[in-house]
Amino acid sequence: MRYWALRVDVDSQKSARVRQLLAVFPVELLRSIFLLCTSQPDDYWPELDPWPTLPAIALYNKSRVATPLRLATVCRRWRAVALDAPDMWCYIGLPALQDATTAHAAALHARVLAFLDRSKRRPLHILLSWADGTAIWTASVYYAKILASLEGHCARWERVRMALPSGAPQTAYDIFRNPTPMLVEFDFLDPFDVARGHFYPTPYPTYLPICPRILSFTTHTMFVVPMRPLSSLLVLCATTSTVPLQALWDALKMMPSLEVLDIKFEDLVAEDLPPTVTIPLTHLTRLAISGDLEQFSLWLPFLDMPSVDELRIFADSIPVIVNALDALADRITRISIRDDSDSDVYHLMDEDIISPAARSLAPNLSLLQLDFVTLGPGSAEALASLLLATALPPDVTDISTAESPRCRLKVKAIDCDMPSWLEKQINFAAATMDGRAYDPVIPSPDESASPESEEEEAQFTDGSGEDYTSDGEWSESSNDDDELNLDG
Repeated sequence: MRYWALRVDVDSQKSARVRQLLAVFPVELLRSIFLLCTSQPDDYWPELDPWPTLPAIALYNKSRVATPLRLATVCRRWRAVALDAPDMWCYIGLPALQDATTAHAAALHARVLAFLDRSKRRPLHILLSWADGTAIWTASVYYAKILASLEGHCARWERVRMALPSGAPQTAYDIFRNPTPMLVEFDFLDPFDVARGHFYPTPYPTYLPICPRILSFTTHTMFVVPMRPLSSLLVLCATTSTVPLQALWDALKMMPSLEVLDIKFEDLVAEDLPPTVTIPLTHLTRLAISGDLEQFSLWLPFLDMPSVDELRIFADSIPVIVNALDALADRITRISIRDDSDSDVYHLMDEDIISPAARSLAPNLSLLQLDFVTLGPGSAEALASLLLATALPPDVTDISTAESPRCRLKVKAIDCDMPSWLEKQINFAAATMDGRAYDPVIPSPDESASPESEEEEAQFTDGSGEDYTSDGEWSESSNDDDELNLDG
């Protein structure tokens, strides 16, 4: 009995000591720690990669939303510090609302309003995960309410990634016609119900008319129509199926600093006209093209791209685009070929196509990258011939060393299905080019695979102090961690 009494007394004194230490902890240092906790790199929404191997994917980060809320509910002093640190509240992340009750959707809207208020005048990072194919505009009135709340802070948008739910009316897109002077990165996903074809309104709306700081613009549904040159824009990714080509040509003229152009030509019709004048893309170094390239190949002479040295195309585009790239042949040093279908593409990469494309069409080619391509017998033989002709040094006498002359062409394969002998040839050529010894032993998948620990899915609540009532109102009283579910 005495033991437990002493134990309680010791624990009580320890708790009192901790409270005393926290009470005198410097506010400036506490604020710095809070900002550090809320400004960690977001693995669910990485920083801008202008030339990703895979399309960039951004996901709703529940932990990033929950962190400032939890810090603000530890005690009154911490809450005061948190509310006085607007940089903690700049991430506006939301899941889709299709499974949310009306009360929960109202609570999510209340959370958005709280974050908008607490972030004061700081730049906003907005991520709305509303493009998973199940989000329907008419399923919740809070889609429109949340957008209306965000529209009032368009001047503070800095990084934006969103899509409107399926069935959103054309008027819902008017939110993107506001001035966005702080916008740096804009990524608008394609709603699943967008009908392919020329359905865009006429005249075409002036989306994102004022965004002088923008660095990257990605969209498949709407298109930026700038009112003045976008001298900061470096990356443009777009699809033409829902954008009039004239808007595209006019916009490209307003992008003098563009370095990366990733464009997909879809649903082109006879009325689609080439540029009326040559468009200077002086700083463009990377070009990714796909879709209806037969038509685009006729327009290529209207694009002045003196600095392009890297090309990314899809496997099924090779027969069309190869003969249209004469103007770029002497400048292309890197080609990336990707296959996004389930079919074997060996008939598209046979000896008559891949070898001239790499050896004759681009005589200065230094890198040929294959992404997610299946190589059948024909394509494997073609690539082997390419390696022998342009990659493997002709005078290799000892494969255990790397003393032979370095290769001029490097072949890189990412997640490709190919014969093991071809993989070893590629590895040998790469080792020779890098000036290192060739290791002929390739570990089996069982040997090289490292066990991955399963991460627990975080439960995101508001902690012990802030909560939402069943009516969706902001509350300060509940201590139940399960009351506020930020998961949507």
